Amino acid sequence: MTVSEHSPAFHLSASELEIWRGETCVIQDLSLALSAGEMLWIKGPNGSGKTSLLRVLLGLAPRESGRVQWCGRPVRPGDSEFLADIAWCGHRTGLRAELSARENLAAWLPVTGVEPGLSIDQALEQMGLGARMNLPCGQLSAGQQKRAALARLLLSPARLWCLDEPLTGLDDGGVDQVGEMLATHCARGGAVLVSSHQALPDSAGAGRELMLGGMASA
Repeated sequence: MTVSEHSPAFHLSASELEIWRGETCVIQDLSLALSAGEMLWIKGPNGSGKTSLLRVLLGLAPRESGRVQWCGRPVRPGDSEFLADIAWCGHRTGLRAELSARENLAAWLPVTGVEPGLSIDQALEQMGLGARMNLPCGQLSAGQQKRAALARLLLSPARLWCLDEPLTGLDDGGVDQVGEMLATHCARGGAVLVSSHQALPDSAGAGRELMLGGMASA
């Protein structure tokens, strides 16, 4: 199952957000909006609140003040309907080192409760891991492990992709491939929130930018 051009319209919005990390206010009076077919690149130096913002937008962390809405209704922690619409790829791959890439994805799929459009093997082949899918992930390079983690996105029907530093550890070919994945997802009617201190590749296509630590809204 994949997002299609005919998926119902959807919208993520946030207004007047204030976010603290410990005793430090990292984001103040921030507003943003994201709709089907759009990509928002969240930029900023380390400590500017990129990961904190993503977690707040997904209802995974509290905010001091402000509103976050998905399709016109408030985002609340543990909202199963909203979480089913999200595919997350964070700093950590979440892979078990003793399991192969194929086994890791096979263990992850039942948790999602969905039937993917691609097979696990097809997803791993697409990520360039066809010859290594049966090796324990502990024997893979950092870049190969990141590719295996990103393969989860190809298996997910989620409309909203949220990626935190997805380019870390990837070679030039892997970076271009991630860009192509993001562009394809948006072209099919999905949306992308991506936090990255690295510039997104040209293959990602056009998107909007939100600079933290300097500009309040986008």
